Amino acid sequence: MDGVAEAVQAQVISKTMDTLSKELVRLKQERRIDAMVRLAENERRKREAEESGKRQAEQVLRDRQDVLYGELMKVHQGSVDSYLQSVVMKTIDNTSSLQAYHEAKLKVSKINDFLDKVEKKANKPEVIIKDLVSSFLIPDVERKKVERDLQFKERRFLEAARKTIKNAELEAGSRLNTDQ
Repeated sequence: MDGVAEAVQAQVISKTMDTLSKELVRLKQERRIDAMVRLAENERRKREAEESGKRQAEQVLRDRQDVLYGELMKVHQGSVDSYLQSVVMKTIDNTSSLQAYHEAKLKVSKINDFLDKVEKKANKPEVIIKDLVSSFLIPDVERKKVERDLQFKERRFLEAARKTIKNAELEAGSRLNTDQ
């Protein structure tokens, strides 16, 4: 019986050891799998962090490019506006110059027509004599009249000044006589 007990005991110990050995292998495999899972998780987190950093860097770069593009478009728009304004101003200047030229040409032709009519009338002998009289004789007569009026006024003032001086002289003489 000892032999049977030992055989049963050996069989139980053998099964237990086999179970424990299998459990140990399973536990080691589980730990190895757990370690691999943790490594994979760490690698995944690391890659996600790198990818997130890349995405953020790309977003910053995109934002910077958008700002630069906006500024570039403003400059281009300003250049276009300036160019168009220049073209419009030149066109307006050219058009207004051309219009002014045509208006001046029209006025010159009207004035020439008028002057031709006036010259035709002015070339008559009676008109020429009338113009000479009004240009030379009448102003000369008026000038002489103004000179006479001026001389008359000057004489009045001169006589008034003489009277004032004579009165002052007489008054001074009478004061001297009364003071003595």
